[in-house]
Amino acid sequence: MQRKMFDLHERILRMRAKKGEPVQPRARQNVLLELGYFMAKLGRDKVCVLKRDQVEIPSDFAGVIWTAFDPAGGWKKELAKELDAAGFTIDWKKAMV
Repeated sequence: MQRKMFDLHERILRMRAKKGEPVQPRARQNVLLELGYFMAKLGRDKVCVLKRDQVEIPSDFAGVIWTAFDPAGGWKKELAKELDAAGFTIDWKKAMV
């Protein structure tokens, strides 16, 4: 994974509640570390997080794009919009499958 990180232009991370958290679910620490790395490497505006469940969003990560990861698949459209805005070519027919 580390070799591939250096040629990236955009990074997408998936974040969900950590199992067993009693009060305020949080993402695993390694995911937050990766999030911080990509924020520094690419800039906050080029990082998108797919958020599942009611995961706490740390205040340090303001400015990052947070997209709800819903089972119905609405997240695909939101993610495709963000990639399109970042300059990627989107095949909307494939994106909505």
